Amino acid sequence: MTPGARIQAAAELLDAIAADCARPADLLVRRWFRRRRYAGSSDRAAINDLVYGVLRRLGALQWRLRQAGLPENGRGLVLAELHRRALPPDEINALFSGQGHAPAPLNAAEAAYLGGMRDSGDVPPWVDAALPEWCLPLLQGRYGAAWRDEAAAMLTGAPTDLRVNTLKRTRDSVLAWLAAQGVEAAPCRYAPAGIRLSGRVAAGRLAPLLKGDAEIQDEGSQLAAIACAARPGERVLDYCAGGGGKTLALAAAMKGEGEILACDIAPQRLAALRRRAEKACADMVRMHDLRQGPPRGDGDLVVVDAPCSGSGTWRRSPWAKWRMDAAELDRLCRLQAEILDAAVALLPAGGRLAYITCSLFACENDEQADAFLARHPGFRPLDISMGIAVPQASVAERGRMQLTPACSGTDGFFVALFKREGG
Repeated sequence: MTPGARIQAAAELLDAIAADCARPADLLVRRWFRRRRYAGSSDRAAINDLVYGVLRRLGALQWRLRQAGLPENGRGLVLAELHRRALPPDEINALFSGQGHAPAPLNAAEAAYLGGMRDSGDVPPWVDAALPEWCLPLLQGRYGAAWRDEAAAMLTGAPTDLRVNTLKRTRDSVLAWLAAQGVEAAPCRYAPAGIRLSGRVAAGRLAPLLKGDAEIQDEGSQLAAIACAARPGERVLDYCAGGGGKTLALAAAMKGEGEILACDIAPQRLAALRRRAEKACADMVRMHDLRQGPPRGDGDLVVVDAPCSGSGTWRRSPWAKWRMDAAELDRLCRLQAEILDAAVALLPAGGRLAYITCSLFACENDEQADAFLARHPGFRPLDISMGIAVPQASVAERGRMQLTPACSGTDGFFVALFKREGG
């Protein structure tokens, strides 16, 4: 593909993503490339770089296009992103040549935008930080002056981490296998079963490893599972199992001894988790469809990995931050409280409750934990004892842990532990 054809492809992809908000953008990107086998690896890399560059700063680029009176479609967004990258106007003009598969030449308004539009002191801080306007006060209120560091970290690409399944392999053996395949990798900084890959690695090269020996799982998610302190021989209820990443991490932490009941309302997710558990030799994992009612029997540990804004993963899924709004966040906060209250009925005296989100917002994290304790005086905070090195200042005195991209170099995760009195 020519450079101009790549520009046109990126614009078309962005229009397709805007037209299908029901599906994740990465799924749409993969589907787009599958239908265009003529795009080589360098073409895909260049198009991905431009598309994800736009998605990370979508709201900010749209604001600049509105200021210039230009359409906020794929073409306009690509133009704004190239301008943001300080590509010289003559080079941009050459890309928009209209020849072959290149986009049509720039019109007068677009040419004027390239020649005169520069940021001034009147740019709102949410635009400068490439954040949705509604969430800026939430970051400022939670992180103070460090909010800019967190916003900047969201604009970086997320690494690919693996969690070695210690029911089958050791981390050293997996590192040796990766080295033999020519894949650069190193132990994660904190997670004892974690491996961080260097750069992008084609999924096909990892396919033999991902058949139960390892899982793709961010280091922060691994640390959140460790913080739950699941013990061999216990009965654990994973109340919002979802895709099952933490379910399988808990199974490894329990050395395959005891029982984990993975609960969810989506049977297709449970079916996929069942297959993954079989490959992982996690025979103690059972499935429970919550549409049939709550699970029977108590749990020594109930894990609530609650539905949330996903703000801690926005560097990994940059389109998600533009699909979230304040009304949806309020709905999620209410849902989180309802799920926590429902989980109380599953815990006997002495039982433990782990509340997890992949959020950076206090309303989903500390405030939610405080409100739970106020509603349920029979619970008390339980100190987190990781038994491993953790990021500085991430473990609070009240039995809570907050990981952030800027602080820990992981996705953002929050964990709060509680214990029911009387045991």
